[in-house]
Amino acid sequence: MSDEGRDAHSGFLVGGGQAVRLPKALRVEGTEVLIRRRGRSIVIEPLSEKGWGDFWDRLVALAEPVKRWKTEKTDSRKQL
Repeated sequence: MSDEGRDAHSGFLVGGGQAVRLPKALRVEGTEVLIRRRGRSIVIEPLSEKGWGDFWDRLVALAEPVKRWKTEKTDSRKQL
């Protein structure tokens, strides 16, 4: 991962939450963002109204493999 656009900033409290002011170099398009944790990191990305967005990132991040149902082999199939 590149360090381009990486900078230290302090946060501040707003209401009951925490806020961080993003520098111009790190601004995102639109008015809504998706925020999630990835390990110790916090990922902020524009919320896309269309498309698959971060589907593959979330799929890869599954804690356990997807469980599959056991299937039994059959010698023949019934005719419809």
